[in-house]
Amino acid sequence: RDDLLFREGDCYNPQLLADSERTLRNYPFIARASVRAEPSEEGGWQVLVETRDEWSTWPSIHLALDGRLLFQGFSLREGNLLGRGITSTLFYSRVDQSRNRGIFLRFPRLFRSRLDGVVSAGKTRIGEFFTLQGSYPFLGESGRVAASQRLSYQDSYLSFGTGTRNGISHVLLPVENRRADLTLARRWGRPGSLTELGISLALSLIHISEPTRPY
Repeated sequence: RDDLLFREGDCYNPQLLADSERTLRNYPFIARASVRAEPSEEGGWQVLVETRDEWSTWPSIHLALDGRLLFQGFSLREGNLLGRGITSTLFYSRVDQSRNRGIFLRFPRLFRSRLDGVVSAGKTRIGEFFTLQGSYPFLGESGRVAASQRLSYQDSYLSFGTGTRNGISHVLLPVENRRADLTLARRWGRPGSLTELGISLALSLIHISEPTRPY
């Protein structure tokens, strides 16, 4: 009910019904959503909202073929944690020089508002990573403003090759990446013919340490 863009007693607006249906469909655990209105005997409109859930847990194993079968990680995703629409993912990734393991959480409708939140944290091969993001999305086609902010840091390796044709060494450079992003957007027009203008600001601090041993 909190995801509907209209309330009992509001004037009938078919666009808000369509936008509410799109909002419900964005949840990964909802297989089908329908929001429709029918004339009531009292002379107003009766809105019928129907949804059908689907299996919300998805395990996966990541493999690659490079002369032989390579294991590159796994993940376990839950799209409706605690029945609150929270998306949670446990993951382990092993690709080339990277080794990442951690958790991802997405919270829709923080504190019953229109704000969405994302938190991701874990370990890398040489350190840690962390991401904190908050966003206020466009509410369907009727929404006029949107905003997003993101703070993140990650310790990782930068890999490159050096040497001559007689011998090449692969070197790993430890990299610390700290980043902050802010995005604002505004819409004008009517649904079906909208103009959108946005601005994005980013600050990135990158520190590269002395090379570590070849791999």
